[in-house]
This record gives sequence, structure tokens and C-alpha cells, in this order.
Amino acid sequence: MKYQDFFLGLGNLISSITMTLFYVVLILMADTLEYDESMYNSGVEGLILIFTLIRLVILFLPQNGWFKREPNRTMAIARNVPFAIIGLLTVVGLFDVMAHAGNYHTGFYNLIIILVIGSFIFYMPVALLGKEKPKLGMLMIPKTICYMVMLSLICFV
Repeated sequence: MKYQDFFLGLGNLISSITMTLFYVVLILMADTLEYDESMYNSGVEGLILIFTLIRLVILFLPQNGWFKREPNRTMAIARNVPFAIIGLLTVVGLFDVMAHAGNYHTGFYNLIIILVIGSFIFYMPVALLGKEKPKLGMLMIPKTICYMVMLSLICFV
């Protein structure tokens, strides 16, 4: 069981990092697609980068107890507040990008926004209550589907 706790914790830590970086890349890419150099959504981008750094620092704190069986609910909340703010800022940034859309139809951005919101709706119950109520982990399936649809839209549209 000791190894199981270690690998589950490691997987959760790696997932937390990659999900955070996904939203940074998403907003940077959207800005690059629609803005010229002088119009970047720099305020939103800057805030997203600040909250990304805050979240990454929190993720690496030993108080998270990533490799222990008992969850630290306080740290789960602390590390997911910046993540929720990153998600909110991403949506705000995408609305701004959509207002300047010339390369992609606004429907493309509307769908991306809906998928970002959906991914957070499915993720937050798992992040906050998943260890106490393991069946909530099933919500990671539709969250992953949201990510896959986003990536498909971005790559193939």
C-alpha cells in the first residue's frame, strides 16, 4: 500500500501541474492567434502567470502530503483557489480574445469557453472531496472529455 499511496500522490501532483500549465498555454495561444504584437491581453496574461506561480509554489509545499493516505483538506482548498482564479481569468481573457476575433469564428471561442467552465465544474468536487468520497472521481471522465474536445478543436479546426 505504501507504493500505491506514493504513485497516486505523484500522479495527482503531476496532473495538478499539467492542468495549470494547460490554461497558461491556452490563453497565450488564443492571444497569439487573434492579436498583433501591440494588442496582447497582457493584463489577464500577467495575472494568470502570477496565480500560476502562486499555485506552483503551493503545490510543492510539503503540507500537501501528496504521498500520504490522509488528505489535507486545507491544502486542497489553498492550492485550488489560485487554480479556480486561473480558470476564471482564462474565461475573461477568452471573451476579450473573442471580441477581437478575426482568424477564428466566435463560435469556436464560445465552445472553448463552455469547455473550460465545464472542466472546472467537473474537477472542483473531485479536488475538494475526492478522497472522502472516491466515487466523485468519476467526474474526472467528463473533465478529461472537455480537455480532449478543446485540444481537438484547437488542433483540427
